[in-house]
Amino acid sequence: MKKNEVVILTIENYGDGGEGVARVDGMAVFIPFAMIGEVCEVVIILVKKNYAIGKIQKIIEKDQGRCEPFCSVFGKCGGCQIQHMDKDAQSDFKRKKVQDCMTRIGFLQCQVEETVVGEKTRRYRNKLQLPLADNNGLVGGFYAPFSHRMVEINDCEIQDEESLSVFHALRLYSNLTDVKAYDERSHKGLLRHLVVRNSQNGMLITIVINGNFLPQSDVLIREIDKLGLNYGLYINENTEMTNVITSEKYTHLTGLKELNQNDDGLEYSVMPQSFLQVNEEIKDEIYQRAVVEGEITANDVVVNAYSGAGLLTAYFAKISKFCYGIEIIAEATASADKLAKDNGLVSKMKNVTGDCKEVLKKLIPKLKKQRALDLELGKNVGSIIFVLDPPRKGVDSDILEELLKLLPDKIIYISCNPASLARDVGMLVGNLAVTSKGLLKTEDLKKISKYKVKSVTPYDMFPQTKHVEALCVLELN
Repeated sequence: MKKNEVVILTIENYGDGGEGVARVDGMAVFIPFAMIGEVCEVVIILVKKNYAIGKIQKIIEKDQGRCEPFCSVFGKCGGCQIQHMDKDAQSDFKRKKVQDCMTRIGFLQCQVEETVVGEKTRRYRNKLQLPLADNNGLVGGFYAPFSHRMVEINDCEIQDEESLSVFHALRLYSNLTDVKAYDERSHKGLLRHLVVRNSQNGMLITIVINGNFLPQSDVLIREIDKLGLNYGLYINENTEMTNVITSEKYTHLTGLKELNQNDDGLEYSVMPQSFLQVNEEIKDEIYQRAVVEGEITANDVVVNAYSGAGLLTAYFAKISKFCYGIEIIAEATASADKLAKDNGLVSKMKNVTGDCKEVLKKLIPKLKKQRALDLELGKNVGSIIFVLDPPRKGVDSDILEELLKLLPDKIIYISCNPASLARDVGMLVGNLAVTSKGLLKTEDLKKISKYKVKSVTPYDMFPQTKHVEALCVLELN
């Protein structure tokens, strides 16, 4: 193949980003916005040693799951990648993505279930993070794919409308006061990002600034007040030359200081820096599956790693015999302790600050010893269940190795990255091992499979995008 060559291709598969994949003489050709089964006229725009990238010129045979994108900047903005697929096609793509990772990366033979999809596929996000710039006035937008070039927006239909109304108030404030947006090239200007957390009981607005003072903040407050919102306003000082959005320095200006939430009888507070899933409907579906539908019962003891501020730990504590949360950040543990106290869960929930591996070495043997004593006394005993909810990079290999020594009865793994999920599960079932040469398939090693995969379920936490959440349950063989 050569650049600018025009070829007729049949799409055979999907890439990680939702692009179609075809093959020419064994070489993969990635074609954005193409769908499996389609026949496309494609112009080759880039040729590398092992792959090429093409652009659709004409769709000769169209997939029935193709639909018209609803956003005017789809394809230019990098926020969404699969608006050209209808709801069923998106669901199928995400199931295939998780299945491919489990098979290709983890060497697993498990069957991935159908994707759990919510009712809302637009206006589902409860958090807006909007980069700001100057273009004859304040503008906001998202970055083009694989670049730091902003694509301006006036609306974004996966975001909450009330959150976007705050952006329009901020833009009016900028026009009235001549307070400018930040320019990352010159490191001048003030307004960097708008961050809005919206909930059932109000919203928290954070203006990220390149400084420590927001001039004429009363003008901004006046414009937001006109929207009739129940809100709190913060500024966040970020003067570093970085692409990290917020610093740790928040200053409250007016209104609410926190959001008081109630989920399924569990009361907790949300601050601007709190982590919450962006899609409430799908978050509830995952917690329902993990907590209510039999994976955790009243006699079980749960250990929740990467427990953060303790919300998931509290969910588990409500239904289990006892739940431990392990978190390395002391401030998060303090928040989890407050959560336990506020909800009357102190007798069923303990939060531990420390390195997960070191805590596990002492905790799980202690739990097994106690269970053996309870059995001798004729008490009802359940399983020891370990819950993993790590960041995108997945679980450190030394923690997985420790689990394989300690062997809790069940492992529930919640993941926002199918690739790291597949790698980690591959290690837990014995298909992969850390050796002196790195992570290798265990074909030439003595393979003892200590765990089996009970289920893998994808959840469409992020409709219109390539991203997918997954829940995997493993049981001891």
